[in-house]
Amino acid sequence: MLAGVETVLARPRPYVAAEVGPALGVVLTETAASNAFFRVWASAGGLGPFASVEVREPQARSVERGRNGMILLTLEAGCVTAADLAPLVGPSDGVPSTPSPEAPADTPRYVVHPAPWGVVRLGYAPESGCLRSVVVDATGVPA
Repeated sequence: MLAGVETVLARPRPYVAAEVGPALGVVLTETAASNAFFRVWASAGGLGPFASVEVREPQARSVERGRNGMILLTLEAGCVTAADLAPLVGPSDGVPSTPSPEAPADTPRYVVHPAPWGVVRLGYAPESGCLRSVVVDATGVPA
């Protein structure tokens, strides 16, 4: 699982589903959510340690504006902690987010790690502290 996160963080930008899928060992299929700015691809099989993988591949209009896409991973099992990820993502911007009171009890608490090209949002399970979600955001939109 840690290798998958490392693979995603090392991907060149802009993100291209045809490269990200094979690098993670997953099959991606374009979804109906695609639009003029992003083609949205979701996992369709061969998931390995992931419950789901989504790639938001930027179209030319987005790349021209510095928006290089997103990769979203939902992890299936295992326990990678913040200490395990520290060498990969560096320091965070502070305290984990607190979900709204209406959110399910198991909603991940996100920690934001700024990067020169965007941000990495890591979602940890509230009870175990294990990583459950990774959002690699190179859209250029502030966190």
